[in-house]
Amino acid sequence: MTCAAIQWMPTSVAIGRQLAERLGVPGHEIVLHRFPDGELRVTVGPAAPTTIICCSLNDPNEKLIALLFAAEALRRGGARRLVLVAPYLGYMRQDAAFYAGEAISQRAIGDLFAKTVDRVITVEAHLHRTATLNHVFPGIETDNLTAASVIESMLRADTLDPTTLVVGPDTESRPWVSDLAGRLGLAFAVGEKIRRGDRSVQIVFSDPRTASAASSGPR
Repeated sequence: MTCAAIQWMPTSVAIGRQLAERLGVPGHEIVLHRFPDGELRVTVGPAAPTTIICCSLNDPNEKLIALLFAAEALRRGGARRLVLVAPYLGYMRQDAAFYAGEAISQRAIGDLFAKTVDRVITVEAHLHRTATLNHVFPGIETDNLTAASVIESMLRADTLDPTTLVVGPDTESRPWVSDLAGRLGLAFAVGEKIRRGDRSVQIVFSDPRTASAASSGPR
């Protein structure tokens, strides 16, 4: 048995394979079968003492069930340490109950994963008012990676006009936008979101010149 291995969900094949190749460890796709009544059967590959599960958690509902089943099978198969690599981490936006009776999804998912895996690795988690990822997943290791250096490298590969404006949609994006702008020596602006519903959002800027530049599209 190898010391470490990677297994990935069907929706994260490309990321899982690249990660296995980069780390030089065996990789295996987790197989999902859906029964006529909608239930899932989850089949994992051979477990390693340290097993990394790769699954980006956009459209998370079915994936969460699959992850629970995969973790159960891997633990039973001999995995002593489970690491979840979720480039996108779902259910982080609801960090408080804004109306009576609402569930706090961030807390529920945090408690669930803290009991299921030993470490969570993600990229630019949507934390809002939560100070760190450790507050979401109590008692386990966490890594909230940043993509700033990668984005910087990609942008530097092109010829950037010195008047290019780095724009963020809302105040929550300010840390990321200001960091990227600082790396590139550019100006930045942050808008304000006016939400009228889940799919109806207006972004406004206090400076009309900023709004004009932002509406002209990315540069």
